[in-house]
Amino acid sequence: MVDKKELSATTALRISQNIPDEKKAIRIAKKIKETPSGQKRRLIIDVARENPDKSISQISKIVNQKKFTRLTIDLTEKVGLALNQASKDYGKEREEVAIDALEEW
Repeated sequence: MVDKKELSATTALRISQNIPDEKKAIRIAKKIKETPSGQKRRLIIDVARENPDKSISQISKIVNQKKFTRLTIDLTEKVGLALNQASKDYGKEREEVAIDALEEW
C-alpha cells in the first residue's frame, strides 16, 4: 500500500509497531486507507491497539463513537519554527507532532 501511495510510510510504521497480529494489521491498514480523516486514521490504530480482541467492524463502531476536542493555540515564532522542524525530523504533520507530544505528557 505504501508503494502505491495509498498509505504513508509513517502510518504503515505506526500500524506495524502497534498491531502485532500481521493479518489484523493488514485489515487495519485497508480500513485506514478508506478513511479520509487523519484524526480518525490515528484513532483506528489506537483503538485497535487497545482492543486486540475486537473485530474491524467493532473497532469501527468504537471509533465512530469517539468525540474530538478542537484546540487552537497561538505559538511564538520560535515555537512555531520548532514545531516545523520536528515535523520535518519525524516525517509527520505538525498536528501529529503536537498530538504525540501531548500524549507523551
